[in-house]
Amino acid sequence: LLDIISLGLPGGFQSVVISLSNAIIQAQINGFGPQAMAGCGAYFKVDGFVATPIFAFGLAIATFVGQNMGASQEKRAKRSTIVCLRMTIGLTVVIGGAVVLFGRPILSLFTSDPEVIEYGLMAAHIMAPTYTLLAVVNVFGNAVRGAGSAMPPTVIQAVCMCLLRVAWILGLTMIWNDLRVVLYSYPFSWGLAALCMVLYYW
Repeated sequence: LLDIISLGLPGGFQSVVISLSNAIIQAQINGFGPQAMAGCGAYFKVDGFVATPIFAFGLAIATFVGQNMGASQEKRAKRSTIVCLRMTIGLTVVIGGAVVLFGRPILSLFTSDPEVIEYGLMAAHIMAPTYTLLAVVNVFGNAVRGAGSAMPPTVIQAVCMCLLRVAWILGLTMIWNDLRVVLYSYPFSWGLAALCMVLYYW
């Protein structure tokens, strides 16, 4: 029971913290008007489809690493992590590229308002090319969790993808009140979390 709680509770806490930061970000986006709110809302629906395979590969590698560590196959666990990372990055390059190239027709499925579509495209062009960073965070973070160390990935993601993301938004929007500042908080926090996760994994 204690082992399960020690592995499961940090992941649940991380989800709560990231959801909280997303709520704060959404509140900031709403301040730029209904078109910006609708455009980003439409893109975040697309984002949900793009991010789902990334999270799925993360869950897969956590299970795979856990099984191999339990079987004392540490080399195989490490090798599978790199294989999974390559697969996930390859997938995100394809999907992210498709979102950038075909963003307008994709967003047109949700709205016919040209201004709303432009805001959605702004979000797509900032976020979609950087999904590889999110892939790194998820694969390495879940590999570490699979090896039985749940707290460090939780701390890294909570600090980078919540606290620093919120600090970025609240600090920089006071200097430059632009929607792009809010949207750039995603690749910034993903990049920082990816760097920390790679260093911890190494």
